[in-house]
Amino acid sequence: MLNDFSYDEYKWLLNLGLARNKNLRFCDLQGESDSGRYFILRHDIDFSPEAALRMAEFEATLGVRSTYFLLFSSNFYNLLSEDHCLLPRRLAELGHEVGLHYDLKCYDLISREKPSDILQNQADTLGQLSGVRVQSIAMHNPSVYGADIFQNLKQFINAYDPKYAKEIAYISDSCGAWRDDAAALFQKGEMPPRFQLLIHPIFWDNKPGDRWSRMSELVGNQMSMIHKSAEAAHAIWNHHAGVLQHDARKQAASR
Repeated sequence: MLNDFSYDEYKWLLNLGLARNKNLRFCDLQGESDSGRYFILRHDIDFSPEAALRMAEFEATLGVRSTYFLLFSSNFYNLLSEDHCLLPRRLAELGHEVGLHYDLKCYDLISREKPSDILQNQADTLGQLSGVRVQSIAMHNPSVYGADIFQNLKQFINAYDPKYAKEIAYISDSCGAWRDDAAALFQKGEMPPRFQLLIHPIFWDNKPGDRWSRMSELVGNQMSMIHKSAEAAHAIWNHHAGVLQHDARKQAASR
């Protein structure tokens, strides 16, 4: 029933798909005919670049390639930070596609007049980070934010295009849970001729776990990173010339 969300279970799921279907990224679809069996493997990185990289490396050992959709507006990571700016290039080096995960709520706050400019700028920046032009996009939280204004853009492959999300089977572990139709497929042990498989790396690890334990671990790691960053700032402040002069004046004035 795939309840452990462990890499052993993930490997079983991939092998189930690979038994009769070709593994594709979204960028592979441009030259792909409609005939034949295949599955598109996709990952939305909403929370943890570290979990994404672990999964990407695991997939590479299996000869599996995915499309990783990265988000510029996550509250959990910053693609332009020293900690995460190399992630897109590393994913590309492992043979995966790097796509843009776009947040329409954020776009609406920035500019209601030209949201397409924001999308293109983010795609260009992500392409610079990965070293490969962005070809594919996927909306963040489509069930929450409503209609996708970029559904019909010609310059990008949209993961929610009906031919990839409705005309073929669509299977997702959203919120770290499987819907009944997905569970029935797994129990049957045979996948559809063509399907899109969306997996969120945050929910998966070497050891079994659930959505609550994974999030708790992520929050703990985030807190540790914040404390380390604060300690690094303190170290700079303790030796900064301006701080030393300021504190010396303050001490002299208090005498």
